[in-house]
Amino acid sequence: MQKIFIVFNVCLFLSITILSGQESGQENFKAFRGTTLLNVKTTENVPEKGFIFTIQHRFGLADLQNELLLDLFGMDLTSNIRFGFTVPLTRSTYIGVGRTKIGKNYDFEFNQILLKQSPEKRIPLSIALYTNAAISSSEFPEVQPDNYFRDGIIPFSYNAHHRWSYLSQIIISRKFGNWFSLLVSPSYVHQNLADPGEYNKRWVIPFGAEIRTGLFSSIIFEYAHLFDNFNGRDNPYGIGWEYQTASHLFQIFISNKNNILGQNYLMKEIGADFGDYTFFLGFNLHRTLWVKKN
Repeated sequence: MQKIFIVFNVCLFLSITILSGQESGQENFKAFRGTTLLNVKTTENVPEKGFIFTIQHRFGLADLQNELLLDLFGMDLTSNIRFGFTVPLTRSTYIGVGRTKIGKNYDFEFNQILLKQSPEKRIPLSIALYTNAAISSSEFPEVQPDNYFRDGIIPFSYNAHHRWSYLSQIIISRKFGNWFSLLVSPSYVHQNLADPGEYNKRWVIPFGAEIRTGLFSSIIFEYAHLFDNFNGRDNPYGIGWEYQTASHLFQIFISNKNNILGQNYLMKEIGADFGDYTFFLGFNLHRTLWVKKN
């Protein structure tokens, strides 16, 4: 396993050991309405007395110039969807599991909040550590006779570890006043198997923002800058609107990516181009299911 991923998870373990026994007396100061914007994770936790069921859906490519009405914003085309469950371990930790259509990926996620911004500004920032490991259950394609490892000598063959990919992030956020929140999350992405001519790893810095337009509604935005870009991969971006109730958070948006898992939309997909009037329409539905205590 890659050294960076191991070190990251050791830090997670140490932070749990230190923070799990601490009681926080501060008011819950939420910078974001949910644990996710479009795709980027936030510094918010799952409610202690419940768990969250999430549906993330992306329609096919919408083309404003050619087949907008024929395909109805891409609804008739191939879509992508992820179902996920997240549960809290402590007031600052949650774990989750999900399954995504593209790649038939099963993923396992872990989020540890290290610092939480306080309303009296004693703690100016929120900081969280997030990690995700995904395994693809798709069948491997047939190996071509002339396919070799990079040494050009040993014939290539698929192994079980080729199915795994990983995402590690440090999420830093701040709420400015009552209406604006901003986050940045330096990230490391690794896939054990890369396509020919591709790389296995990448450093990325995603940004996210939430502008509250009402008591229950917000405009949300995110953008990710790809370092060491290769083969024309586009920087992911998108903008949308969200609405919150006591138990639901609904987000609808347009973006230039159809993938959902960070390991995929940050590594593999070229994406749509708003300049060519093409985009992907998507939505996230977060349903909080409350657990009644005796």
